[in-house]
Amino acid sequence: GFSSRRVLCMEFADGFKVTDEAKLDAHCVDRAKLVSSVAQAFAYCVHVDGHFSGDPHPGNILVLPRVRRAPDGTETAAGGQAVLLDWGLGKTFPA
Repeated sequence: GFSSRRVLCMEFADGFKVTDEAKLDAHCVDRAKLVSSVAQAFAYCVHVDGHFSGDPHPGNILVLPRVRRAPDGTETAAGGQAVLLDWGLGKTFPA
């Protein structure tokens, strides 16, 4: 892997705050699907991977807008994908 106890690799996520209702509407984000995906992601992290985020609040969740491109090149909003940020206060459970 690229990370270790002394090296942390990060990636820039160009999204918007999960609390920005105007942008959620503008990007046609289905809020129920978004909330479900966040809950499933945290559950997977804990129950499958054994990782726990100690700081899961709305400020640590971004939405990456999705865009649908038509054959003619026009783009339309197509929802969004949640990005979970700030795992600095986290724990990995022993197997």
